[in-house]
Amino acid sequence: MYHSACPDWHDPGSGASVYGADSLSSAAFAERIERFRSLDLSRALTGLILELEDLQRSTVSAETRYAMLRVLKRAVLHVAAALTTMRPVRCPTAGSPTPGPALSLEQRLYAVMASNCLHLLHELGRGHTGYADSLVQSRQWAVRNAFRFLGRQILCAIRASRLWPAGAWQSLHELFVYLVMRGSVRLHGDSLVLSDDAFDPESAYKQLLLIGLLAELVGPERLQSDTLTRLGVLAKDARLVESDGLVGEFGLILVEVSHDRPPRLRVGSLDDPFRGWVLRVPREFESLVTALEPTRRHRMAIAA
Repeated sequence: MYHSACPDWHDPGSGASVYGADSLSSAAFAERIERFRSLDLSRALTGLILELEDLQRSTVSAETRYAMLRVLKRAVLHVAAALTTMRPVRCPTAGSPTPGPALSLEQRLYAVMASNCLHLLHELGRGHTGYADSLVQSRQWAVRNAFRFLGRQILCAIRASRLWPAGAWQSLHELFVYLVMRGSVRLHGDSLVLSDDAFDPESAYKQLLLIGLLAELVGPERLQSDTLTRLGVLAKDARLVESDGLVGEFGLILVEVSHDRPPRLRVGSLDDPFRGWVLRVPREFESLVTALEPTRRHRMAIAA
């Protein structure tokens, strides 16, 4: 329960960084983060953002970063749950997400959590020719939670009908490209090192691609929770294919990984190959678009 601030709360911005060395005991760190529960929601939210920003700038070892992020994640999820109960019901409005002055504090919290997970992932991969068995668990955790918190950023924008958060789509694309290039993901095949906890990075990526595409096509206000769940099912039948050989085809869905945006439907023909993939969606996705927005009659590239 988040309530009035306690006087002995450590303000992360008021003194020297606590992340300058690995000597901070895990028990002491966990106890300090636990104190956020005694704060009002606004101060807890701001304090966690500052903690995470401080950690990202730190030079602690990957093992210490992993341990601290696990503690911080629990606090972040507690704050997120409290925010959910306080979130106002969105009034439906037509059209694409509308501009906001900046990231909301909730989006900023998820953004810095995702950035820390990405930082950890790259640290764990630095200097290793392959994936050491001893690092598999922490790497899986970093990948799973990077997807999770990037997704939360995107879903926040949909709920509030705001513009896509700057950098979220670019980070998502770069994460997936990194996993493909490192051999952690084989498109339409078995995952090499991320399967023991039943988390599939390819399905997670494709679900977020479908969410972004559908929001662009029909407006974010039409994406209710049951629709998002359905897109998770449809993602398993969607396919990512190389653009080579597709020049001249119409109705392709382009996943341009060099751009900070969701997939886009190109109604006209594809003129040149590009850096990224073509997303072929199951026929049920096209039917869903038509049901939500009957005036749209564009043919899409259907998965084989």
